[in-house]
Amino acid sequence: MAGILGANSDNGFSVSGVDRRVKILPVKVLDAQNFGTTSALVNGLIFAANQGARVINMSLVNYPTTSATLNAALQFARDAGAILIAAAGNGSIGGADFSGPGASPLTISVGATDHNDARAFFSGTGKALNVVAPGLDVATVFPDGAQDTDISFSGTSVATPIVSGITTLLLSLNPSLTHEAVLDILARSADDLVGPPSEDTPGRDDFFGHGRVNMRYHH
Repeated sequence: MAGILGANSDNGFSVSGVDRRVKILPVKVLDAQNFGTTSALVNGLIFAANQGARVINMSLVNYPTTSATLNAALQFARDAGAILIAAAGNGSIGGADFSGPGASPLTISVGATDHNDARAFFSGTGKALNVVAPGLDVATVFPDGAQDTDISFSGTSVATPIVSGITTLLLSLNPSLTHEAVLDILARSADDLVGPPSEDTPGRDDFFGHGRVNMRYHH
């Protein structure tokens, strides 16, 4: 995820991150098997917010949507000035509304598309979905024993750092942007009607949100 967000260019891995000059604060909330607890995420959110993180990338799925402590931590981070970007989950139809933390209205929920701009088959859909980004077989850096290499990953967790990278670039242009302002820019600059007409209907829809993000946007 960090490689998709901020890998250096000319690194020999055939990978360059969305924002190669971003400063990354790594916060571990999952164990070696990629399992985590709500309390660990709560502590991670509070820690990141207290450290002054402007963007918090949450490539995380299936956290509870009714946890008062998690919702309070999300609000705490928002109040501290953090912009919260979260995966819409890999539960396919309707999944975006049930997979926290992306299901929370306090986050910008990101779904996944394939190389043809169709919705990735696993990508969560629903009213919580805000935007989609490439999330199928996306190249990133990967530690392979004693040697670093590149590898392809899939999931809404992969699409999320693409949106986080666009967000950090926006903040580099205007550090005063709020969560609401960033969401507005992402929504207005997203490409609509790129997917199958049965799902990607004009305007916001539950399959593509406001559309597939486009960093190269001109007013």
